[in-house]
Amino acid sequence: MLFRSKSGFSNYHLTNDGSAPGSNILSTVPGNTYDQMSGTSMASPCAAGVAALVRLVQPELSPEQVVEWVKASADYIDTLNPKYARKMGRGRVNALKAVSMKDAYSVTLVKYSITDSNKDSAFDAGELISIYPVFRNVLSPLSNGRVIVESVGNYKVDFLKNEINLGAMDSYAEADLPGGVSFYVPANMPVDYTMPVEFRIYDGDAYINSLYIEMVLRPSYRTMNRNNIAVTFNSRGNIAFNDYPSNRQGIGFRYKGSNSVMFEGALMVGANGGKVSNVARGSYQSGQDNSFKAFDVFNMAEFNDNILKGAGYCEDEKEVELYPVVSVTQSVFQSNEKGYEDIIFLNYKIVNKSGSDYDSLFAGLFFDWDIGQSGRPNVTFFDENDLIGYNMNTSDTSLPKIGAVLLTNQPLNFFAIDNDGETDENPGIYDGYRTEEKWYMMSNGIKRKISDTTDASMVISGGPVNLKNGDSVIVSFALLASFDFADISKAAKTARAVFSALGINENIPAEKGSIAVYPNPAGSSFNIGFSANGNNPVSISLLDISGREVMSIADNRVFEQGSRIIPVNTGNLPAGLYFVRFSDGTSSLLKAVSITR
Repeated sequence: MLFRSKSGFSNYHLTNDGSAPGSNILSTVPGNTYDQMSGTSMASPCAAGVAALVRLVQPELSPEQVVEWVKASADYIDTLNPKYARKMGRGRVNALKAVSMKDAYSVTLVKYSITDSNKDSAFDAGELISIYPVFRNVLSPLSNGRVIVESVGNYKVDFLKNEINLGAMDSYAEADLPGGVSFYVPANMPVDYTMPVEFRIYDGDAYINSLYIEMVLRPSYRTMNRNNIAVTFNSRGNIAFNDYPSNRQGIGFRYKGSNSVMFEGALMVGANGGKVSNVARGSYQSGQDNSFKAFDVFNMAEFNDNILKGAGYCEDEKEVELYPVVSVTQSVFQSNEKGYEDIIFLNYKIVNKSGSDYDSLFAGLFFDWDIGQSGRPNVTFFDENDLIGYNMNTSDTSLPKIGAVLLTNQPLNFFAIDNDGETDENPGIYDGYRTEEKWYMMSNGIKRKISDTTDASMVISGGPVNLKNGDSVIVSFALLASFDFADISKAAKTARAVFSALGINENIPAEKGSIAVYPNPAGSSFNIGFSANGNNPVSISLLDISGREVMSIADNRVFEQGSRIIPVNTGNLPAGLYFVRFSDGTSSLLKAVSITR
């Protein structure tokens, strides 16, 4: 039998519809002659030709029914290709069978939804997961439709009920599963496991076809979506997606419900003349470097009623001769308060664990922006006045514009990348992203201020930093989005003015600092608690979101030694986000407080 095995170049996946011959196909070629050619461009006309024959003999069929008829008449070849079982669709198209059959049967999956116990869309260990599919019978009627549900990957789950009756179904009738099908996620399920689920359709005891969906169990990534920006993070330092280059795990970077405008985002830490630990794409375009090992999933928690905090931890455990050996604690903050809706704060605490000192450490982020179709025409550029790295689509001004800023006080480095660049001064990343190119882009100041109008990326970093063995440094960024440059500029000013009050600066405590502010959020009053040494004068004031002082609470006052509590009346202040500024001569602290009405 000809054309029994999958061609080496062919795609395969659970969601494939069918297969057709594509190797050594006799075809017409220029010059009024024939030649044998191979490729999916050969297979596609075979499938289309069978569809045309079906349409010829059964003109009453709808386009959807023609497609399903071609699939239903295909030859089952999984046993001939066991390595690709379930991944070659319904089988190899068969023209004679397709035009000879009198009846054909096929059921499709119209839609489905999935819910989890705590409704956060992250399917964690111990949670009850429920799937709600809707099926459509497209061809001949079924007298006794049945569905058997099973997980078919390397790791299994036990469905609480795995067989459901659909009953009699006429052509184009639809049926759902009231109550769905459910299972508990096992505690020993691997992190980020993509589990295939098979719905096997029967009419009585006669097998009809199988349908598949996939879901990720115990995901290490989470999506932050507290304000106008929605973006996915994992604990290894990836941003936007967890599974480059497939980019199915995560939602990317979206603004006000837009399509994703980021193809890849990644943390990079470089030191001592060219060692770079990172999770960006590597020398081969199809994979990432994955220097960092995550020690937990990316966790999200309510910082207060208005602020969502995400956190992760990772380490580079590779050879000290080749990589900076560091640990990274990642904190991400997002607020829906007025003035913060277009900002997301990214904070990285980096600890030198190499056993020796680093005299030139850099920490930065790589972003491959794709604003619009295929990321073209995009341009990346650096605004020297506002110190913002921008990316925008030059042909469609209705699409979001993106900004990135360094918030901490390290020297700023920036590089605008042409993804298709080919020179030493402008190396692209289509041919891979080598370590020396990453170091070059993250460690040379404001090196390249504007890209060509093309598919464009950027690197923004802070450094150099002298980091002794065992010491740590905080490097913080803000990502900004809007449809207007003026709004991004305003958001950048806001981010720089107040980011430390959200607990991002290593010198300023957050929820568990040297001062306590409670209740928080506050109504018409709140309390400030602190410890006084009896000698140093204390100054306390209240600032609004712009940094303007709206109330002086204590002015160089010496308090008796011990714990002190000061009540603050805020009844005359409008609702919003404020900051308590505290100074006792030895430290200066800032604490966020939200006032509600």
